[in-house]
Amino acid sequence: GLLLLGGRDALGEGGYAGTAVSDALPLELTGGVGETPTLATVQATPSSAGRGHAALQLAASDSLSRAKWVAMPALTSVNRLGRPKPGATVLLTGVEEGDGAARERPLLAYQRFGRGKTMVFAAQDSWLWQMDASVAVDDMTHETFWRQMLRWLVSDVPDRVEAVMPEESGEGEGISLSATVADSGFLRANGATVTGVMTSPSGRAQAVTLEWAVERDGAYRTTFVPDESGVHTVQLQAVVGGDTVRSEPGFVRVAQPTAEFFGAEMRPGLLRRIAEETGGRYYPADQALDVAQDMVYSASGATVVDRKDLWDMPVVLLLLLATLGGEWVLRRRRGLA
Repeated sequence: GLLLLGGRDALGEGGYAGTAVSDALPLELTGGVGETPTLATVQATPSSAGRGHAALQLAASDSLSRAKWVAMPALTSVNRLGRPKPGATVLLTGVEEGDGAARERPLLAYQRFGRGKTMVFAAQDSWLWQMDASVAVDDMTHETFWRQMLRWLVSDVPDRVEAVMPEESGEGEGISLSATVADSGFLRANGATVTGVMTSPSGRAQAVTLEWAVERDGAYRTTFVPDESGVHTVQLQAVVGGDTVRSEPGFVRVAQPTAEFFGAEMRPGLLRRIAEETGGRYYPADQALDVAQDMVYSASGATVVDRKDLWDMPVVLLLLLATLGGEWVLRRRRGLA
């Protein structure tokens, strides 16, 4: 996760416009280095997307949370920010009072980038939510906001070793186990040594080794067959360079397949479509006796291949004898026999 905060030397005013960092940000940067900051006092107001967002829940209920945001002290922003990018979501809007009309600017926005998230919080003094004279000393709103926002920002951070397996498998069937391995920079790593330990419900451990899947970087896989029913625990370990990293434990349930017990009802629409596409005919249960009457035999018949030795064919035998006889007569005429 990447979080950029507002300030006199931050965002566009800090020289980030036009860089790779700005490409990842959810807001366009319009300010530049050396430009005079534009101080604006804004009241943080949750947007329609932010009202139900986990990072902005400051109280036990939605109504209390809305009341908290209304009572929050105003903040200041000094950065020139452009419009949100197409994939961005604005969570907090800064309502700026001036010239007799309320103007809005994005204050807190995020977007997904790669496998993580990027956020921009354009206020430069969120500490006012703790230190303002109107805030009680024991008020935990400031701490709650930052704790929840940072926790949400990193909630989907991938592990360096991630195991992928089915949730359920039938008895006696092979379970496909795959893993994605990354180095310390979270780049896909090839050539790692990936092993795993599968622990059965009875506590017996079985070692497995994953081989590199050459068609994709950082991908490893193997197949193992459990020998007992129940919930099996799988944990992987990868040695990447000099690092040894472990995955979170995964679980797979081994039991008799139950798919046949679900969705077993007759689906006439599907049967009619199959009949139309294959040149057949659909018969409901009450017309099952009509199948024998409507059955038509094809005039093309069936092709049967009958293989015979040449000696079993009289024509071929006579042709061979005539050839041998003709050769003998020809040799006699020329005095060769």
